[in-house]
Amino acid sequence: MENMLLRGSILRNTDCIYGMVIYSGQNTKVYQNLKKSGMKYSKMEKKLNGLILYIFVFNIIILAVTVIMNFRIVKNEGNAYHIDNPTNDNVTYDGRNRPISGVPQTGIVDAPYNLWYVSEKPFLEKPNKNYTEMIISSILSYYALYTYVIPISLFVSMEIVRFLQAFFMEKDKTMMGKQEIQQNLETSNDKSKVVRHLDKDPNLLSSRASIYRSVHKKPVKKVEIKKLNMIVNNSNLNEELGIVEYIFSDKTGTLTRNDMQLSKWFIAGRIFDRIPMQKSLLERFESPDCSAEEQKMIREFCRAIAMCNETIPSFEPKTYEIIYESQSPDESALVYGIKTEGVSLIERNRTSVSIGMWGSHNAPSLKNQVEETYKILMVFEFNSDRKRMSVILRRPNGKIVLYCKGADDVMFSRLSEDSQVNDPKYISDTKNALKVFSQDGLRVLLVATKEISEEDFDEFSNNYYQANQNINNRAVAVEEVVSTIEKDLKLLGATAIEDRLQDKAPETINYILQSGIRFWLLTGDKQETAINIGTSSKLLSEDFNMMILNATTENECNQKLDNFIKTLKDNNSWGVDHTPEESVNKGWKKFLSHFKKNKLPMTETGEEAKRLEQIWEKNALIVDGGTLSFIFGSTTEAEEEAQNKKHHNKIAPYSPEDNDIEKKKKEEEENNNHPNKGSSFKYDQNVMTSMQRKFLEIGTRCHSVICCRVTPIQKARVVKLVKIHLKKTTLAIGDGANDVSMIKAADVGIGIMGKEGAQAVKASDYAFKEFKFLKRLIFVHGHYNYIRITKILLYSFYKNIVLIIPQIICGFFTYWSGSMIYEEMFLTAYNVLMTSLPGPVLACLERDLSTAAIYSNPTIYLEAIKGKYWNKKLFLHWFLVGLYQGFMTFYMVFYTFNDSILKGDGKSYVTGYWSQCFIMESIVLLTVLTKAIMVTEWLTIVTFIGIGIMITFHIAIMIGVNYILYHDDGSIFMIFHSPNVLLIIMFILVVNLLPDIVILYYQKIIHPSHTQIVLENFKLKKKEPLNFNNEEENYNGSDTESFESSVSSISSFKSCKETEEDDGIEPRISMSKDC
Repeated sequence: MENMLLRGSILRNTDCIYGMVIYSGQNTKVYQNLKKSGMKYSKMEKKLNGLILYIFVFNIIILAVTVIMNFRIVKNEGNAYHIDNPTNDNVTYDGRNRPISGVPQTGIVDAPYNLWYVSEKPFLEKPNKNYTEMIISSILSYYALYTYVIPISLFVSMEIVRFLQAFFMEKDKTMMGKQEIQQNLETSNDKSKVVRHLDKDPNLLSSRASIYRSVHKKPVKKVEIKKLNMIVNNSNLNEELGIVEYIFSDKTGTLTRNDMQLSKWFIAGRIFDRIPMQKSLLERFESPDCSAEEQKMIREFCRAIAMCNETIPSFEPKTYEIIYESQSPDESALVYGIKTEGVSLIERNRTSVSIGMWGSHNAPSLKNQVEETYKILMVFEFNSDRKRMSVILRRPNGKIVLYCKGADDVMFSRLSEDSQVNDPKYISDTKNALKVFSQDGLRVLLVATKEISEEDFDEFSNNYYQANQNINNRAVAVEEVVSTIEKDLKLLGATAIEDRLQDKAPETINYILQSGIRFWLLTGDKQETAINIGTSSKLLSEDFNMMILNATTENECNQKLDNFIKTLKDNNSWGVDHTPEESVNKGWKKFLSHFKKNKLPMTETGEEAKRLEQIWEKNALIVDGGTLSFIFGSTTEAEEEAQNKKHHNKIAPYSPEDNDIEKKKKEEEENNNHPNKGSSFKYDQNVMTSMQRKFLEIGTRCHSVICCRVTPIQKARVVKLVKIHLKKTTLAIGDGANDVSMIKAADVGIGIMGKEGAQAVKASDYAFKEFKFLKRLIFVHGHYNYIRITKILLYSFYKNIVLIIPQIICGFFTYWSGSMIYEEMFLTAYNVLMTSLPGPVLACLERDLSTAAIYSNPTIYLEAIKGKYWNKKLFLHWFLVGLYQGFMTFYMVFYTFNDSILKGDGKSYVTGYWSQCFIMESIVLLTVLTKAIMVTEWLTIVTFIGIGIMITFHIAIMIGVNYILYHDDGSIFMIFHSPNVLLIIMFILVVNLLPDIVILYYQKIIHPSHTQIVLENFKLKKKEPLNFNNEEENYNGSDTESFESSVSSISSFKSCKETEEDDGIEPRISMSKDC
């Protein structure tokens, strides 16, 4: 271990090294702890699979009917039908034995079969008696013909569409975060004044920091701003962003800046505020009335802060300014804070740590620092389960001391109860100080120490060594041994670290709550700190009914939940149950639950829902991690495998795993002995216990829920409770490794590019720099993407229904012979070329409202959640419209072009097979393309260019097929030179679209939706034709207020009165903005 270099290590003061790479590839710790999580899919895609199943069943039905009809006719008459009149030698045929010219108009009478392209009875071939062969051939033929009912190209189109959406989201300039990169420039010319404490070579940097103050001038810091684009890791969830119902957020680094600064500390009964007075502790130490006991406590406190950490000191290469590097921003803030008081961390290696300490009572300044070197005996690292860190050191005088710092809920239970060690009044004063710190929104830590005798350390060391030799229960055994030494501690003091909220985080949360989305805060901070942050971030208010759920036993937890429920019911603010009384997890109950899935979870409706929502807006639930352990119980190995890998105990970091079996046994024992497990039952995410149901029922009746002192696994369980049992769309956002489980458990995971590493970003579906971008992501991109995807899906089904209906009807007129009413090239190019552009155009440009209108009306977001854009009725509407247009297209063509068409010179010509094919194809194509224009809310020049390109493709294919493939110069000529053909095509087009025109008029004029009302009022507010670009550029706060007053009389909603940073939208394509 003395000669091992970990990744990222820097080796200095040597010419060369000989090394061997070990524990790489699949043996790395990251890979070993990696869980293979499946790809997330949106609920839209899951519903799409069900709809495709229905369409497939419809395809099978029409296929079966067609085959049966064909079998009946073939059995009685024959299996092949050709117009074969041997007495007419003028009839010519193509390669498929189909007449293409010379068909007589008269001469044969009696036409019992009503063939629409001839008026006589055809001659039938001799029946084929091989019915099995005939049926198989018929099934294959019609399956190939009717396969257009199933939009196979839809999945390819969706992938292209999602790719384009992700591209535009990543290029959104208003979601680019800014990262400051500081570069130090040396400005001093008098280099002789720079004190460099280096090794032999002055050009090489040492890992040892100077304890003296450098005399050179302060360096000039050059700040470089780097812009970070949003990252899309999983474009499958683009539309899922438009239907989020619950948001779960971490606090530190997500809502806050994660820029830790040591704000205050409490030592010897005094609170020292170091932000206005950075030398407050040093001045107290120098004060004449500072007693020797108080000085000793201050010294020990400073030593604990300086050495009980994993911070590494290093130099700035140009200025030789000391830099402290640590994985934890809290530790860096503490070490930097203690450095300003005159106590500095000088050097740290694997065996020792050196600090610069005050020399004496009369000379405590930096220049009179005395270096103290301590030998490191053992280090017990901090993790989310232990919530504390300890280090055992040997003093320069040979004595052994333990320093420990950690969360107050863990540390108070480990303090010595001996009044000679800890004065009860001092403990009480410390708790009061922590309460003050928490109310100010500060992160608090307790600091304690303990002297250890040689005999006790030898005994502990032996026990620790034996625990490390344990094969099956190593982590549990080590934790038990370490707990024996981390007790009977002497309290030194407390620290308070400030972490400010991010820019516009309160406004973003306020807008989210106004939109109807529930916001739950899951943090590891102290309860008072969480409440203070909740208040400052507008999650809580002073007039809220705060239900604080803190319990020490399982029975107490259950009783408090019952009391909260009773209070809500007594106040007539309960409503209906939102979850089933018991979980259905096996047997016939699980089978029956599939038929009730639309009824559960239940919810209020109508006026009762509005009344209850007004009451629930004043409710808030606050629960701590210990109480959540009673609600969710202990952890099992099966549950752990179903979730993300938890962060294991790092007490024994140098003990390698022997094998995978040992690792799994370790996890099982570790989980079953979780310090906060509380309850005796085993957790199963698919089974909702009675307490979980009560907790969830209360949470759904609260404006906001705050869970404090929670572990990463508890975060994931809270998310899954809402996701699985409420069947709601969940979104989790965090920035650190302790948020990975929560991010992966949610339907949509968001990672913040913060200072806690890249674990959250890599595990997330979307990632960006600042929390405020969440508003634009879900309310703009999510809303637009959901509308775009739903229109693409409905349009894809619709255009294929319109295409196939005339072909099905044609079977009644062609003896179910399998004759195609369309030309083969048209069928091939229909989905690939002729109707392919509306999808991408809608995916990139479509939107129902401008960004400014959305920001002024947060409740617009609920339209998608309520199913306005995607539901079974809407799908049925599109399906019926497709049926109607298919029927009308066939019969209108049939009755208007029965036997002939009138050419421009007044002569009548027989309508040939290809002529009527081209006419039918043209009407179908024009109908579906015009429908695409009608459903597009935001028409641009790109839309019309795309339509023109597809019509051009159709005409080119018609000409190519007519003149090149079949060498027929008559059919296309008659169509293009007959005015009545063009007029009839236009007439049929109007008849096809007439129901859509009537419905559109009713929806926008007679019975407008909330979105339509907002759009029209926004147009009136501007007093000019709707121009989304101008609206966004001119949008400001005053416009919002006037617009709110105009809409409030029509629809009740809450508005977010704020000035947005992204009102002016940067253009992302040449002809539009904010795609």
